[in-house]
Amino acid sequence: MILLALALNVQAQDATKFLTVDFQAVFQSYKKANDDIAMLRSSSESTQAQIDEMFEQYKTMVLDLRELVNEECAEQGLDTKECSESIERINNPAFTNNFSAELIAKYDGVQEKEKDIRTYQEEARQNINKNERDILNKHFVSIRDVVAEIAQERGVEIVFNSGVTNNNIIYAVESADITEEVIAKMNADSEGNSGE
Repeated sequence: MILLALALNVQAQDATKFLTVDFQAVFQSYKKANDDIAMLRSSSESTQAQIDEMFEQYKTMVLDLRELVNEECAEQGLDTKECSESIERINNPAFTNNFSAELIAKYDGVQEKEKDIRTYQEEARQNINKNERDILNKHFVSIRDVVAEIAQERGVEIVFNSGVTNNNIIYAVESADITEEVIAKMNADSEGNSGE
């Protein structure tokens, strides 16, 4: 009986303690994270307003261009099909002499505006994505540090994420990580079996 009690006591001392935390719930309830997300949202809305304004300018430019094209095609006696074909070839120097310098300049302006909008949208998307990642990383570190502090206070070696995320271990003491030991054992076993 005494041996059984000692064995259970040794097992209890060797048992790794753990805690769980719903990281997503903590993040969603963290005021600083919410403030940063609100600022990012505001910035995104402002950027979208700028894109909308650029697009409205683009639409106006396209309407002006169409009006001028229709006028010049009518002056040249071109029907709708011939006019459309001519517009498609406007960048070809052999055909540009059919249109006025004003029309060619407007066409080039429309093309440039379209390119500017695409470039601005892509840069804005990349910037927003980067800022979002930075916010997540910054607050992940802060939350992880608090989780580690609480775990250490309670003498816990491992904290599992109870929420739905890709990263299930939020904090673990180095002695709880057996990765190197497993790698060494796997490599030793493969060397021993290489002759089979």
